[in-house]
Amino acid sequence: MSWSTSIRVVDDEGNPVPNVRVTINFTIFTGIDTAYTNDDGWAEFSYDSIDDSRLWVNDIYINSERVAGDFYLDDGETQSFTKTD
Repeated sequence: MSWSTSIRVVDDEGNPVPNVRVTINFTIFTGIDTAYTNDDGWAEFSYDSIDDSRLWVNDIYINSERVAGDFYLDDGETQSFTKTD
């Protein structure tokens, strides 16, 4: 089994923002991971070694700005955030 999530970053007009650093801080046991958004604004996170249906998320950062945290994220769930400059 595996676990995955996708996070999309868009601008104020809803357009995808490529090459943005997205960092998820799960827990001390699961760790921190970083991915960059593709041309469609999606950052993909996938873990073959995790078989939980949900993971606790301490923080989600877009570049260095905390945009969310302190919630459970289900396997296959997606999130979307607006990047403002």
